[in-house]
Amino acid sequence: MSTTIQGATKGFSREAVDELSHRRQEPDWLRQKRIEAWEAFEQIPMPKRTDEEWRRTDLRLLPIDEVLPFADQADRLTSRADLPAAVAAEVEAAGEVSGVVVQRDSSIIYFEVDSALAEQGVVFSDLETAVREHPELLQKYFMSDATVPVTDNKFAALHGAFWTSTAFVLLRPAGRRGRSAIPGFLGSGSCRHRDVQPHPDRG
Repeated sequence: MSTTIQGATKGFSREAVDELSHRRQEPDWLRQKRIEAWEAFEQIPMPKRTDEEWRRTDLRLLPIDEVLPFADQADRLTSRADLPAAVAAEVEAAGEVSGVVVQRDSSIIYFEVDSALAEQGVVFSDLETAVREHPELLQKYFMSDATVPVTDNKFAALHGAFWTSTAFVLLRPAGRRGRSAIPGFLGSGSCRHRDVQPHPDRG
């Protein structure tokens, strides 16, 4: 279960944005969102120690031009038994849950969900699947003012251009109740995105 780091591109660039989107075979609307985020990143100045929220952080030694922006996608696992021992133990310790997502670097390597969630009006998936199956919701909410816009700050913009994956949760409509917990177990990696959206229009 190895993950090969993408070696052709070093440092963040518009070309790397295009390469990431191409490798993931993303639709045009999502590629355009990445491009808009990259353009915002280029326009927003780097934070300074004189900025209140950055006064305790010195970015001068951040090797941003040396970072590998994403990794090649790894193969998915089909069983909890195939998970790394430490991750499997963490999932097991959570007890009875409704869904599990495990991410390693740029890839979701394991995903499971209880079918009972759908009966409660909840959609739980990885973000790549949500892009394919719920494009109308993603286009409306993803990286928009309803969440955290890419223009919020320079690193939000960088994240918007190079996010890789995470869990996607579409909450059940108001008035419907459920008792299940939905934890996502994410391995260490770059530019992971969390997106949890209430959607009151569902019947």
